[in-house]
Amino acid sequence: MGPNTACYQASGSCQDRHRTLFVRVKQELSVKMAGRLSLPEVDLSCSICCEIFRDPVVLKCSHSFCAPCLQQYWTHGGRSRDCPLCRTQSVDDPVPSLTLRNLCEAYIQESEGVDDLAGELYCDPGEMCPLHGERLKLFCMPDKEAICVVCHTSRKHKQHECCPVSEAVVDVKEKMKSALSSLHEKRDAFDKMKKNYEDTVEYIQVQARFVARRTREEFEKLHSFLDAEEEARMEALRGEEEQKSRALMQKIEEITRNMASVSESIRDLEEGIALEGISVLHKCKKTLTRANSPIEDPVMAPGALLDVAKYLGSLNFHVWEKMHKTVKFTPVTLDPNTAAPWLVLSDDLTSVCDSDEKQKLPDNPERFDPDTGVLGRESFTSGKHAWDVNVSRSTKMPNRRTKRKLADSEPPSKSSKVTFLSPSLILLEIPADTNTSLPVWEAMRSQQVDIAWTVNPYSISVHLTPVSSTLGKMTTSSKSERTSSVAQTVVPSTRILQPQMVIQFITQQHGATQNSCVLLTLSQNGTHLLPNPPGQPLNIPPNPTPVTAVIVSLPLIITQQQPAHQPGTPTKRQILPATQSPTATPTKQRAPSKVPVPSLFHTRSSPDIQVCDRFLLGLCSAGKRCKMHHTPYPFHWQLWCVTTHRWIDIPSRSQVLLERNYCNVDQKLIYFKDGHVLYTLVFDSMKLKNSFHYGGVRRLTNSDSLVKNPYFASKWKIYWWNNLEWEEYNKDVSTLILKKMSEKEPECSFYIGSQQYKVYLATMTQSNVTTGFQRKVRCRPIYCSPKSMQPYLQTGIQPVSTEPVGDPPGENFSVDPLQEFSSWYPPVWCLASEQDFSLVDLPAGTQAYRSIENLFNESLPETKVDIISIEQIQNLLHWDKYQRQKAYMQKQHTNSKEPLERHLFHGTTKEPSEDICHNNFDPRMAGVHGTSQGFGSYFATTASFSHKYTAKEGPDKVCHMFLAKVLVGETCLGKFNYRRPPLNSKMRQFYLYDSCVDNMDKPTMFVVFDSCQCYPYYLIKYKDLPQEIDI
Repeated sequence: MGPNTACYQASGSCQDRHRTLFVRVKQELSVKMAGRLSLPEVDLSCSICCEIFRDPVVLKCSHSFCAPCLQQYWTHGGRSRDCPLCRTQSVDDPVPSLTLRNLCEAYIQESEGVDDLAGELYCDPGEMCPLHGERLKLFCMPDKEAICVVCHTSRKHKQHECCPVSEAVVDVKEKMKSALSSLHEKRDAFDKMKKNYEDTVEYIQVQARFVARRTREEFEKLHSFLDAEEEARMEALRGEEEQKSRALMQKIEEITRNMASVSESIRDLEEGIALEGISVLHKCKKTLTRANSPIEDPVMAPGALLDVAKYLGSLNFHVWEKMHKTVKFTPVTLDPNTAAPWLVLSDDLTSVCDSDEKQKLPDNPERFDPDTGVLGRESFTSGKHAWDVNVSRSTKMPNRRTKRKLADSEPPSKSSKVTFLSPSLILLEIPADTNTSLPVWEAMRSQQVDIAWTVNPYSISVHLTPVSSTLGKMTTSSKSERTSSVAQTVVPSTRILQPQMVIQFITQQHGATQNSCVLLTLSQNGTHLLPNPPGQPLNIPPNPTPVTAVIVSLPLIITQQQPAHQPGTPTKRQILPATQSPTATPTKQRAPSKVPVPSLFHTRSSPDIQVCDRFLLGLCSAGKRCKMHHTPYPFHWQLWCVTTHRWIDIPSRSQVLLERNYCNVDQKLIYFKDGHVLYTLVFDSMKLKNSFHYGGVRRLTNSDSLVKNPYFASKWKIYWWNNLEWEEYNKDVSTLILKKMSEKEPECSFYIGSQQYKVYLATMTQSNVTTGFQRKVRCRPIYCSPKSMQPYLQTGIQPVSTEPVGDPPGENFSVDPLQEFSSWYPPVWCLASEQDFSLVDLPAGTQAYRSIENLFNESLPETKVDIISIEQIQNLLHWDKYQRQKAYMQKQHTNSKEPLERHLFHGTTKEPSEDICHNNFDPRMAGVHGTSQGFGSYFATTASFSHKYTAKEGPDKVCHMFLAKVLVGETCLGKFNYRRPPLNSKMRQFYLYDSCVDNMDKPTMFVVFDSCQCYPYYLIKYKDLPQEIDI
């Protein structure tokens, strides 16, 4: 008899008990009612109110009524002492009927008694015990259920604490009231937060209007300046035009007078020639004298034309140069979103003052409250920061002005004079009492200086910072201190042209001062250095006339007014290598570098231009004149800055990471981190969310022509969503869709089998023409890593070298560890005689590292994961066991066509990975992740399959996976209850299969039941590709 049958029987018995109870109630009610009065209820009811008589009275006509009802009838009915029934007039007052009153009271009491009995004998079935048929009068505290008296004495509730139901109801209601109060508080909190968000929305609109107004005001100032500048330049142009024209008109008048004189002389000579005889001689003297009078030949005076170059030459730069003198730069901009409600910021966000009352501002998390403070928009740099605060006598501090001063790390104790000997030569004069034993001067003498160029619209700053030398110490002698030491800068691997610097330490031989000097030479191009060779003293012109002289403090920061460089040039860092001081013997000049100096990078604003493939291959000689993009890689990402209205480059360190994420078809979006602010980039729409500084994103790419670029042409793939994953179209359909996209067609039609489909390229959706069913479509490029483009990529951007300087003693990482070898131990191993176990890191870039990396990336590509390290496990004990087992199995499988050994993956977590490295895989630990193919050690053919059994651990979310050597041998289909492989009927008696698989035709998983058949070859540590790009 099952549990359902018992339940049905219990339900039937409960219904029988209720039926019995109802019969008993009916019988007792009948007995009770038998003793009632035989009068019907209508005979005891008042004809006016139709209820049992209350204080009944009798009229002369013998009709009875309630005294209050009859009095009300006579008062409001307009009748004068007539009977409501028969209209008989009654002169006398009604007579109270005591007998009728007693009968009514008896009837009422008997009726109430019957109702009480019914209440005692019958109640709602929910108040009855389903087991015993008694009323539920108790509440069991441990079991939280209502019970009857019989249940209280049963085994289930005998030792439990109980209380009456009425008390339990009170307690439960108190708990409900407490919960209700908590929910009311939470609802109030939500209501408050909703109101806060609504207020914030309104405040955002206020902020937007304020920013728009201030922006218009600032631009009106700029427009006014530009209009005034334009008018001034046009006035100057008109003045020069009038002056030049007036001068030329005077010249014309003078020439006209000379022409008239010459014409008159010509006429006189012609008339004299026409005369005959002696008449010619009469006027010859006057005529010849006038004809031979000296007249200057007409020549074009220089400077007659307008100086067009003065007006149009570098017009933008000269206007900007004049403008920047009127525009103030504020080092600190206060952030109004962090200001306390009692602080009022100026419109230009440069000063702050206290207010007498609290402002109504949104309660955002960044705001100071209740503390009184405000943060700056920019973070502080190193050094000392000070503020000048003016506080009035009022305790409220109604006027507070804050400004920022930058100082050096230490107060300047000495000053150095920087003299510009020429536009490209800077002389730094160091006072004689300068403490040159400080580390900065030691680094300058040893030429170990990090030079950082910072370019802004107003200046070029050169920062010299000591760096740790890795090239060895420089040997110096007292004799060489008086000779010049030249450190040539390393040509950086960048296309951004910056002035280079040569540092020379000299001792002045002229003048009264004996100060040590540092000569800084700023060349005008990227490769020109000082003409004087190393080892020769520098000839400084005597008494040079300085072009510009400034006073600087230590440590050295030199600022020069910016030449004709474009604003916003990125910073370039150079490391000066250590060089030996030259001796008196002239040294041989260094041979020129064979590496060509890279040309400038540049991008164009047009959206239809591609990256120049000739530039990528090092074949473009047009330089800046090339109309195509010149970028470091075949791909290039840029952001549209809404303030400057220009495309700006994403930092180079983030270009490759962003490209790897974009090439992952499963990656829908990525996050841009700008300080503490996160922006969301949706790849499909290329739209940037939550950003006010940047208005768009674009990706530049090279052409897909293998003729133009046979090595890394742009390649794309088209995918469609099959409700589980993105599936690639077949080759023909992909080619057709890509062709339509390149031709900018709105749609593409094709057939798959008998079904016709359309892909709408504007929305990237696929529609079944017959059914109308739609699916999403996604287009992503094929990732081409920088190392795979070498050595064909010739843009001057060299990837970080991963090649080791040299192999460690006894180790040969140039061997492919996945290839078969004849030695007992792998060729890359080198264990000391006393060392039985060790973990060896594979150097990145070696053949061994690349082989493991390529096998791992076949199913877990670079677009999804980042390999942190690959460790080689050298365990003599378990390797010897594995090799002996392999030798034995080789003898048993001489005729087998299947490979005896495979390289398979095994995903695990950190703690088991450490145990496996020491103790090998242990089949006795089977069952942690299931035993679908038996109780053994499981290995997968792909890294993506094993990835499901890893775990992200630690702050860096690192995963652990083994690449193992596994002796699979003869395989069979596994079963969940196998403790070892079954018998192999093909072989001799008692001979077992070697391993089990999940699929005989195309296995994805192998199971071995003996630890001697597997060995943990390499441990791969990796993590997911970061989805946050720092910009």
